[in-house]
Amino acid sequence: MRRSVLGWSWVLVLGACAAGGSGPGNRDGGGADAATSDAAVDAGTDTGPGEEDAGTDAGTDAGPVDTDGMACSACRTDEECNPGLYCVTLGSGDDACLPGCNPDLPDCPPRFDCVADVTGGAPEPICAPVGERCCVDEDEDLYGLGIGCLGIDCDESDPDTHADAVEVCDGNDNDCDGMIDEGDPNVLCPRGDHVAVSACSEMGVCENVECEPGFGDCDGDPDNGCEQQTNTLTHCGGCFMMCDPPNASGDCSTGTCMVDECDPGWGDCDDAIAGCETPLNTLSDCGGCGNACAPASAIGDCSTGMCEIGECNPRRGDCDDNPSNGCETSTTTNADCGSCGATCAPANAVGECSTGTCRVVTCTRSDFEDCDFDPANGCETHLRTNTDCGGCGVTCSAPGGASTSCASGTCEITGCPGGTADCNATPGCETTTNTLTNCGDCGVACAPANATGDCSSGMCRVGMCNPGFADCDGEVANGCETPLDTLSDCGGCGVTCDLDNATETCATGSCRIDDCDTNFGQCNASHADGCETPLTNTANCGGCGVTCSLPDANVSCGSGSCAFISCRPGHSNCDGNTSNGCEVGHADTVAACGGGTNAGTYDGDRECGFGCGSNTGWDNFATFTGNTDRWFRGRVREDSSCSADIEHRIRLSVPAGIDYDLFVYRGSTCGSLAGSSTARGNGLDETVIVREGESSGSDDDFSYYVRVVYVSGQTCTPYTIRFDGHNC
Repeated sequence: MRRSVLGWSWVLVLGACAAGGSGPGNRDGGGADAATSDAAVDAGTDTGPGEEDAGTDAGTDAGPVDTDGMACSACRTDEECNPGLYCVTLGSGDDACLPGCNPDLPDCPPRFDCVADVTGGAPEPICAPVGERCCVDEDEDLYGLGIGCLGIDCDESDPDTHADAVEVCDGNDNDCDGMIDEGDPNVLCPRGDHVAVSACSEMGVCENVECEPGFGDCDGDPDNGCEQQTNTLTHCGGCFMMCDPPNASGDCSTGTCMVDECDPGWGDCDDAIAGCETPLNTLSDCGGCGNACAPASAIGDCSTGMCEIGECNPRRGDCDDNPSNGCETSTTTNADCGSCGATCAPANAVGECSTGTCRVVTCTRSDFEDCDFDPANGCETHLRTNTDCGGCGVTCSAPGGASTSCASGTCEITGCPGGTADCNATPGCETTTNTLTNCGDCGVACAPANATGDCSSGMCRVGMCNPGFADCDGEVANGCETPLDTLSDCGGCGVTCDLDNATETCATGSCRIDDCDTNFGQCNASHADGCETPLTNTANCGGCGVTCSLPDANVSCGSGSCAFISCRPGHSNCDGNTSNGCEVGHADTVAACGGGTNAGTYDGDRECGFGCGSNTGWDNFATFTGNTDRWFRGRVREDSSCSADIEHRIRLSVPAGIDYDLFVYRGSTCGSLAGSSTARGNGLDETVIVREGESSGSDDDFSYYVRVVYVSGQTCTPYTIRFDGHNC
């Protein structure tokens, strides 16, 4: 059975099987009428490849078709479709299998709608390609299964893979022909920049097989082609082929590594291997390739890269400092004897240098002789001296140590030797002139003032000064002229006696203290540093080690006497006597809790008298004064049978300039604070009431302890503490 559904190109036509049409399998005129009804207005357009025009007699009964029975498969009857699918006539006149659907929960393929107005007698609505081709196509590229598809699709997950796709190098069958990555490699892998040959690998990856001359694929990325020029120093003639010729800077502008410039001291002498292989500091290549270093009459030296003379041949010299002409000068002449400019002109003689060494030929003066046979100094010895008198080694001397002279070339006596004199009539030098009676000459005495003389050197000088004197001016004539017991020369020349803070004396020859200046003392027993200690501080007040200190007081010794200044915080000088300092310490605690001053026992009933009349007035029963931290104790007595509290009042009157606080304790160990008054401030009074509630039928007496606590300030005016109760 066939049906028609409303549609246009490749869509269903509603009303398949015209009125009066036969049942399933009938291909009579009813099918043709449906194909040309008003509902198929566009059936002749876009029929797809190989399709007949919708206007032909698509209803001709041609018998069963070759179909797989799937959606959009060609059919003639419902029996040729899989279960749940129905053979329906499309607007193009073709018959195809279409699945049924539920309009409320449609489950149609993509681009199919659930059509409910089928007139062909289908038992349910049908998934129809309304306005679309009849093609089951998951990736919606119009390639898939069905008579409306453009072709087959071998990968419904990729819309770019189908029968009409272009094969590319990716390891997939892009055109669904059963082959992978087939075809021209340069089509599969478009060439990148400067790529000569491309290829698709077995892994489906494009590779650059060959680059254009002068380029290389150095990063291995086929997408950017052969990106690297191979005429750089890093990539010279190929990827990562360094152009770094030995001892030179490279040049790869032609794509071949060449020498751009040799390093200093090197040359490219073989032109065979890129690089500067030849050091230019050898005798064969000196400063340039093939430049020989062979100076005349010398051994060359090219260690600096320049041809120089290393060593001259024997008896030759480089006297003009020109290496080009070698060692041009003979060193066997008197002008250059043994070396350049070394003349052979021995003193007082005629010289000769034929062997390269200067020698004396003859002396030119009769009073000189070559006694040491050293040509360097010629005829060096004067023959008119006492050691060489008229000949080499001939001495000139006389008996008795007399001095002689050979000035005339003959030995003659000229006088006595030093330290001797001829003091008598007999010729000769018999008398020494280094004694106190013959000092420097015959009969000259050596006796300096205030001293013992010394003529051991032949000249009179001061040997030793007498005690208490010194030779301060160095003059032998006045001897030891300076007494050493003065303030300007105290124990030595120019040693002044000037001691700190003192009057000095040098009467004994030593600088000592005669008297100290005012307010200074000699406290360390040394005279050298004078009166070193000021006596105006509290450690040395008016005398060495005399301390200035008063109890709990600030003191001063600025005048050299200990003076009272003021009391330290918390202390007062209440007796007017500064010699004992500030004798009152306001924070000093008097007694302890249980040992404090006893204020006594007193009634404390708030209701006393006939009929338990009320008595709330206060009666003072004890008063004390003080000016220190202090303990007191008292006891409250119950003296009536009335039902009433018992209490005492403690009042502390505080004078101006000081602050005391009041604390009251209960219990045998004073451990329980019953009340306190801490009105912080100088001159503020404090009040505490201690009370016990009525306990019917029992004695409510109790003891209490009071402490006056010092806080701050100082004054000699005492505080007053009053204890009040109720008089029954």
